[in-house]
Amino acid sequence: QVYKMEDFKVCVESLHTTKVKEINYEGEETYQEKPSLSKRLSELAQRVDFTDEEDYGKEEEVKGPPAKKPTRRWPWEFCHSKIKQALTEVSVLTDVLHILQDHRQYITLDSVYNPNGPSVPIAFQYNVKKKAVGIAASILRKGAEPLLKSSSKGDHEFHKAIHDLRRRWRLRRTMMGVLGDLSYHSAGSLYTQSVQFEVHKGTEESDDILSVIVPQELRGQSEIVVFLSDSPVREVGSLESILPSCIKELHKKHSQLSPWEQKLVSAQNVLFNEELFAQLAKEAFDQKSDLQGEVLTDRINIPLNRTTWLSVLLMREYEGMHEKKELPVVNDLPEPNWELSVAFKQLLRTNHQYVAAARPPRPSNASSNESPQLRSAGSSAMSTTDLKQFEHDFSLYNKLVKMAKHLDNEKKVRHWLKELCSVSVEPHLKCISTPSLS
Repeated sequence: QVYKMEDFKVCVESLHTTKVKEINYEGEETYQEKPSLSKRLSELAQRVDFTDEEDYGKEEEVKGPPAKKPTRRWPWEFCHSKIKQALTEVSVLTDVLHILQDHRQYITLDSVYNPNGPSVPIAFQYNVKKKAVGIAASILRKGAEPLLKSSSKGDHEFHKAIHDLRRRWRLRRTMMGVLGDLSYHSAGSLYTQSVQFEVHKGTEESDDILSVIVPQELRGQSEIVVFLSDSPVREVGSLESILPSCIKELHKKHSQLSPWEQKLVSAQNVLFNEELFAQLAKEAFDQKSDLQGEVLTDRINIPLNRTTWLSVLLMREYEGMHEKKELPVVNDLPEPNWELSVAFKQLLRTNHQYVAAARPPRPSNASSNESPQLRSAGSSAMSTTDLKQFEHDFSLYNKLVKMAKHLDNEKKVRHWLKELCSVSVEPHLKCISTPSLS
């Protein structure tokens, strides 16, 4: 029979060109790096025997490849290399036996398989496998313990609460933890103060899932109270004593929220009132008029006319403050004008909406910050007073004073009509009450 070798494909692989430098306990082999050109040259130079000068200059009589002579640096070099190799093998064997004796978890010896040898009982094999599985299970159990702690029920609730909190508040993750923003910058506020709060996981002592840390100056309650009176308001008393029932009901609704949401809502309310009061105080201080008002830390008194004063108070009750001021006499305390207070807050919200609202240009290729009236101002030769009509008035002082004067005049007209009705009698009633001459 003749076999054709053309159908068989032989794969030839080159051997490792580098030597094994070290084998660690995990069985990984570390190879020596390839020598550089300089090292290779030095190795070849060491093999040259410069003492053998007899063969130089002689012609070779025998044709063919020259026989290679072993190069020896000294006579016992061959014997020395063999003894050194045997010593290395014995040292390796000694280290392996030492590891087997003291550190059996790293290496074990298997007996040589003998098919004709005595058979191992099944019970013994079962015990050996059971012990091996137990060791593997203990290792897996130790690795699973930190995973179980990190994926507990409390962590799931914490991340869910963070997800719900992010829907209503601006949060960002930093190296120190989770930080949130309490300012109204995203709503169009131009207030420079930027206030942040920290979000932490609730402690085991309290049942809260989240723990929110708010700056100390924003803790507690705050309210803007506006008075229309005959004289400047100096003392009011506690905030709870003058709040109307509608605002108290609103505070009760806030108490139904979670503890961390209550802190954030009250802190943002304090920040909004501080922004509103700071802008009004700045505008009132820059005003130049005949009737100058007074601007203090927590109150602004503005004279509307010779007999009426507009008082704007920023009332604060800090968290944990139990001491309350003595209430003044009820007859001396004017009634707060809550309609004017709500309208005053709405003025600031209107400014926020104007800044945050996106106004598309018309036409589309025009600048986004100019209105059609402003673009036609140059060709129409408009004056400065005409241009001011198209600008948005961000001033709160003038608008508040205008609303206060309107309410004051309305109050005076209503009072005058009541006095007129009490003094005068309607004509038909007068005719009936007068006796006739007949």
